[in-house]
Amino acid sequence: MTKNDFVKQLTSFFFHKGFSCKNKHYYKEVSSDVILVFGMQKSHYGEYCYLEYGYCIKSINRYLPYPKFNQLNLNCGRIMTGMGKAIAFEKIDETTMGDLLKTIDGIVNDMINLVGLGKDAMIQYFLSGRTNQSWYILGDETVDYFGLPKEAFLYHFVKEL
Repeated sequence: MTKNDFVKQLTSFFFHKGFSCKNKHYYKEVSSDVILVFGMQKSHYGEYCYLEYGYCIKSINRYLPYPKFNQLNLNCGRIMTGMGKAIAFEKIDETTMGDLLKTIDGIVNDMINLVGLGKDAMIQYFLSGRTNQSWYILGDETVDYFGLPKEAFLYHFVKEL
């Protein structure tokens, strides 16, 4: 598959899930204060990319209306696929693409469900260790939003520049 074909299929998938697209990032408002964001990050080492995702909290995010994945209040990391985290375009066939879209669909549904449970349940899910360990929150405002001490986010806090 070419990179162009990959992007077209990914964009079509997100469009059908109710996302908008801006510069290879996909956005979906799922509550009055939360936007889900998925973004493609091109590798500096070859013809492949990563898909990163997370949550933008509108009331505290200063990068609105279109924050990139590294500007999200709660960054969930990279999507793990059957091929690993790196997505090499030339190795993707229709079956692999279908598996990737199924994985993304499950992640989107889980994210929407977590938002529906509220911010306390959402952050407890991440702090419980039931998710991958590469997530992080961005900045002191996000710490304050979740109402926990900064120490609760040990190894999962990135200072905002």
